[in-house]
Amino acid sequence: MPQSYIQHLAILYDKITQQLDSSIQLPGINHTNYFYLQKLAEHPGLTQSDFSQFVKLTQSTVTRAINKLVKLGYVQRKVAQNDGRRVELGLTQAGVDASKQINRLVDQLNRTFENLDENHALFTKLNQANQAFTTTHS
Repeated sequence: MPQSYIQHLAILYDKITQQLDSSIQLPGINHTNYFYLQKLAEHPGLTQSDFSQFVKLTQSTVTRAINKLVKLGYVQRKVAQNDGRRVELGLTQAGVDASKQINRLVDQLNRTFENLDENHALFTKLNQANQAFTTTHS
């Protein structure tokens, strides 16, 4: 076998993250935190704890990232109108604008893969591998 699956995936991951980092022209946003903006645009009003469970990352990882995004002006914390003990996350206008820009970039990258994967066989296999790995290594 010339190269392992893991090696190919690692090389591809590296190329994708380099592309994201060079294409995202937003202060403080890179391949490690862009998806926070996407997910908060799709699911506004989650608490930080709910968000952590939703994205399957530790609470401390999410806290550090959200604190940074708040400081940069992309994310805001608001006390819930119906429950003063609940603090919800949402995007600021800068976060909404950034999310739209990121979505356009991610759509372009997705189209690159779609052009390589006309029958969606690659997508199906990657999804199966992800689910198998999650099931056996959780």
